[in-house]
Amino acid sequence: MGTSLAGSSAEWRSSWKVVFASACGMSLVTMPTYTIGIFIAPLEAEFGWSRAQISSVLLAIAIFAVCIGPFVGMAIDRFGPRRIALAGVFMTCGSVALLSVANASLEQWWALWCLVAFSGLFTKAAVWFSGVSSLFSANRGMAIGVTLCGSSIGSALVPLLGNYLIEHHGWRTAYLGIGAAFLLITAPPVLLFFTSAQDRSRMSRTTGGSATVAILPGPVAQEAILSLRFVKLALAGFGMTICASSFTINLVPILVSNGHSSAAAASMAPVLSLSAMAGRLCTGLLLDRFNANRVAACFILTTVIYSLLMLTFPGQIWITLVAVIVLGVSVGAELDAIAYLVTRHFGLRSFGVIFATIGGFMAIANGAGPVGISFIYDVSDSYRLALLASIPVSIVTALLILSLGRFPDFGGASPIAARGTATSPD
Repeated sequence: MGTSLAGSSAEWRSSWKVVFASACGMSLVTMPTYTIGIFIAPLEAEFGWSRAQISSVLLAIAIFAVCIGPFVGMAIDRFGPRRIALAGVFMTCGSVALLSVANASLEQWWALWCLVAFSGLFTKAAVWFSGVSSLFSANRGMAIGVTLCGSSIGSALVPLLGNYLIEHHGWRTAYLGIGAAFLLITAPPVLLFFTSAQDRSRMSRTTGGSATVAILPGPVAQEAILSLRFVKLALAGFGMTICASSFTINLVPILVSNGHSSAAAASMAPVLSLSAMAGRLCTGLLLDRFNANRVAACFILTTVIYSLLMLTFPGQIWITLVAVIVLGVSVGAELDAIAYLVTRHFGLRSFGVIFATIGGFMAIANGAGPVGISFIYDVSDSYRLALLASIPVSIVTALLILSLGRFPDFGGASPIAARGTATSPD
C-alpha cells in the first residue's frame, strides 16, 4: 500500500500541470454549443430566421464528429496530442470569433459553423484525455474527472460572458469577445504545460536528452474496433448519452410540463451543473479504487432513479430537486466512465482513434436524443413515454458495461514508457 500511495502521489507531483492545462482546454468543448442558446434571440431579430434554422447548425458538430473525428484520433495517436491541441485552441477560438461576420445568408451561417465543427475536433475530449491518461495510471480516473470539470466551468462562463456582451455591445462583438476571452484562458496553460508521454519522449529525443521511445500498451486500432468488446462499449456510450444528456438538454421543458413554473425550472440549471461536477470527481475517485465496470454500471442506473422520481412525484419541488441532482451526477459520470473504460479495456496505443470513434456514436445520440424526446412530446403531449423508455435503455446499457469482463493484460507495459529528462513541453 505504501508503494501504491507513493506512486500515486508521484503522478500528481510530476503531471498536475498537465491536468490543469487539460481542464482549461476542456472548457473549449462546450463553448460552441453553449453560444447557440444565448444568440438565438438577437439572430432571430436581425435576420428573421426561425429558431430551428439557427440551431440546426448543431448537426454539423455531430456530422463532423462521426465522419472526421476518427481521423483526428489517428493524428493524435501518430503525432501526439500536444500538436493537435495547440492547433485546436487557435482554430476553435478563431472560428467562433469569425461567427461575428454572419449575414442574412443561411448558407453562409452553415458554412461558418462547418468551420467551427471542424476546428472543434482538435479540442475534443480525446485530445486532453490522451495526454492525461498517458501520464496517470493509479489516479487516472480522478485525473480524467478533474479534466472534465473544465467543461463545467466553460458551460457556466459562456452564458454569463455572452449575455453581458450582447446586452452592452451587441451579438457581433459578443462572438469576438467570447473567442478572445477563451483564447486568453486556454492558450497560455496549453502552450506551457500540456503534454503526454509520447510528446515528452519526442521532445527529449529532439533536444538530445536520454529517453526511450514511448511504447504505449494496447492493440492496434483495427484489431480493437473489430472486437465485440468495442461494439459493446460503443453501444454503451450511445445508450448512456441518450439517457443522460438528452434529458439534460430538455430539462426545463420537462420540469414545466410536470407543473413547475418557468422560473423554478430555470433555477434548477445551476443545481444540475454543480451536481455534474460532483459526479465527475466522485466517478474518478471510485473508478481508481473499485471495479470500474461495476462503478460505471451503477452510475448509468442513476438515470433510472431520475425517471422514476419524475414519473412518480411530478410537481413536487423537493423531489424534483433530488431528481435533478441524480441526473447531474449521471451526466457527470458519462464521459469520465467511458474514457476510463477505453484506456483499461483497449490500452493507450490507439486511444485517440478508439475514443474518437466511440465519441462519434455519442455525438449521434447527443443530436438525436433531444429530437426524439421532443417528437414523443409532440405526439403524446407528454414526456412520460420518454421517461419510461429511458428505464430499459439504462438497464441494457448497464448490462453491456458489466459484460465487458476483466481488463486485458497488455504484457505489463507501462503507460509511461518514457519520461526522459524533459518534464515540460518546450
